[in-house]
Amino acid sequence: MSLDFANGKKGFEILGAWVEVSFIVLIAAGALIGYLIKSVLVSYVVLFLLSLVSGTFLYNYKRDFLTHYVILSGGFVIGYLAGNRAANQWILAVIFIAGNMASYQAFSRKLLKA
Repeated sequence: MSLDFANGKKGFEILGAWVEVSFIVLIAAGALIGYLIKSVLVSYVVLFLLSLVSGTFLYNYKRDFLTHYVILSGGFVIGYLAGNRAANQWILAVIFIAGNMASYQAFSRKLLKA
């Protein structure tokens, strides 16, 4: 995300910085979703389901652009933890890590097919 005025361009290239821009958008979306959910049980279930999706991405794209997916899912989780006031943030973090690991292991052991 750099401002490039030397070559006659005004502003910054959004396509060159898509990960950073998406990271900020996902932090905001995660914070909003976390803020809107008032139930502890629903908070845990929503984050667990999102961690299963994130684990699937980690397995499917383990050779291609893995850093991008880790950064983007981390951005959402950071926003979700910051916005969520109903549930314990440490328990949410453990649920997210456990869901990622469970999904990844289920795909790597061929229990699920992508």
